[in-house]
Order: sequence, then C-alpha cells, then structure tokens
Amino acid sequence: MFRNPTTARKRREVGEEDLKRLLARLDPDPRRAWQAYNELRLALSTYFQHNHCVDPEQLADETLDRIARKPEAVEIANVAEFAFGIARNVRREAQRSKALRTDLADLTQREEGKSKEPSPEDTVVTKIEMTRRLACLRRCMAKLTAEERQLFQQYHPDECEALDEHRKRLADAMGVSLTSLRMRASRIRRKLEDCFQDCCERSARKHLRGSNLENRK
Repeated sequence: MFRNPTTARKRREVGEEDLKRLLARLDPDPRRAWQAYNELRLALSTYFQHNHCVDPEQLADETLDRIARKPEAVEIANVAEFAFGIARNVRREAQRSKALRTDLADLTQREEGKSKEPSPEDTVVTKIEMTRRLACLRRCMAKLTAEERQLFQQYHPDECEALDEHRKRLADAMGVSLTSLRMRASRIRRKLEDCFQDCCERSARKHLRGSNLENRK
C-alpha cells in the first residue's frame, strides 16, 4: 500500500516542497515515485535493523528527511546510493547517542547510590576507564543548562516502546513541532558528544603520559 503525501507530512512534518523534491528525484511519475520511496524506506529500515540500531524505522525516516531537505542546487545522481551514504552517518550518530545514554544511566545510578559493587572479575583497567568516562560525562553534563539536561533525558528515555508517540507527546507538551524538537535535541546531543569525546581523548592522553613517566622511574 502506498503512502500519500498528506499522511507522510502529518507523521514526520516534512515540508511539502521538500517532499515533492524528493519524490521528483526518485521518479517523474508520482505513483512510481511513491513506490520507489517505500522500497527505499524498507531497504533503509533493513540496513539499520541489521546494524542492531534501536528504532530502525525512525532512523530510516530521519535519513529520508535529510535528503528531502537538500535544495535543488545539491546534485544527487543516484538517490538510493546517496541515501545509504547519509544512513551511515545517521547510524554512527545513533550508536554514539546510545553509548552516551548508557554512560548517563551509569552515572545516574552511581549518583543515586543504586549501582552495585564491582564483581571480583572486574579488572583494574576497566575500573580506571569507567572512572575517567564518568568523570568526563559529569563535567560535560554540568556544562549543559538544566533545561538542556532535562530535554536530553526526556527525548532519550531508557525504555520506550512507542518512541515516536512519546516524542510527539513531548513536543505537544512543549508547544513546539516535532521537527523543532528533533533539531533542539540533536543540537544538545552533538554538544554533549563533542564535549565527551574531547574530554575522553584528553584524559586518555594525560593517563598515557603519566604511565610513561612512571615507567621511566
């Protein structure tokens, strides 16, 4: 069954002109264009699913949204090939976000005193690495405003089966569009990821320098 433009716009709030531009790039004939759109979306969903991504259909929609927003000036010779290039970036972003949420959950547990004592099998290296990562995450989270921290945690809940509906309700509660909410959450995620990566790299370099000095003694 083909989707129609009205349904797609309501669900993902893609601009009408953006959507028309994407369909025209897929095929001049509207019916064949929608068929190509659905086939590409299925292929993208399968790609994300095979890469063990959470909510592969949402990531497929995000990929198509990004292509739809490309202006006419951007030449796309092969939409499917271009789409999978975009999908690789979306996958990496999703995986970094998942890793960040895991670290955030660990930090929250520790701060609330709910974390369990490390098992006897834990190595010293693992403990040191976790300590450094948690310290970096704590510093980076502290750099966010209280509003940014709250939005990030609400947009990325630990468990949520109907994630699309959860985010739509969140957008409604905030009085903004779903697209606006996505953009706001994306900016916060990039800010946090950049800070976290930079902090971890600097911490690792500092630890390495310390180890080298210790070995020279």
